[in-house]
Amino acid sequence: MNTEKKPAVSVICLAYNQEKYIAQCLKGFAMQKTDFDYEVLVHDDCSTDGTLDMILSYEEKYPDIFTVVTEEENQYSKDVDIYDDIMMPIAQGKYIATCEGDDYWCDETKLQKQYDFMESHPECSLVCHNTLMHDMSKAEPDSPFNGWTEVHRMTEDDVFIGWNVHTSSYFFRRECFGRRDFERRYRIFGDFIELCNAKDYGEVYSLPEIMSVYNFKNPEGLTVVQNQDFKESMKLIEDRIEFLKEYDEYTSHRHSEVIIKRLTMQMNDLKAALGNL
Repeated sequence: MNTEKKPAVSVICLAYNQEKYIAQCLKGFAMQKTDFDYEVLVHDDCSTDGTLDMILSYEEKYPDIFTVVTEEENQYSKDVDIYDDIMMPIAQGKYIATCEGDDYWCDETKLQKQYDFMESHPECSLVCHNTLMHDMSKAEPDSPFNGWTEVHRMTEDDVFIGWNVHTSSYFFRRECFGRRDFERRYRIFGDFIELCNAKDYGEVYSLPEIMSVYNFKNPEGLTVVQNQDFKESMKLIEDRIEFLKEYDEYTSHRHSEVIIKRLTMQMNDLKAALGNL
């Protein structure tokens, strides 16, 4: 961000080898219409394709909005917490918005709507919105993440059990986003941890408008690769179980009832997976 005026919102985007999708993602950031200043911080984790070139072209075109952070070595593979260790120290915003490089925003008023909501709801730690699920394999039709037609205050069940909001819709209070004690060890489902932390810190709301697109079944995406590997899938279930037990202790059992429900579901998933061997 090359302006002296401090931005109200910092958008953080993590990118790695997403040259097919990154341009649409960056366009979604650049098209935002706001009555406040915002910055876009894009981290490229040593991409080996054309991802970085595209990101740098946006920094050149929009120098007052975009700041690019580059690496000489891949940081994810070194277990670096890119959000906490690299991006948050340079983010200036009162609020933090997130979107990964293979998803994108489809509404130019997204940031303004979320900013206005936060400003008028001091109890809110995180405000999300609806997201369109886009199957990149084209096997399934596009569909919304949830069916909420009005502003929805998310319950504990919504947060700990349902998957009703997507990371591309997250808009945090800065102080809430920093509560990521478990992220380094359980980062593969860091978005779930962020949602849990936000609910523990304050209220979480979802706006009814579809303002982002989640590209799933990306043949090059990490989640797909893991789902094709039985051992990795098992580890994911086991890690979630371990996290939920730790989180119950960490939060002094404030959410025990719903955590026990989620633990029961995960244990059943584990039994079913083992039974299919």
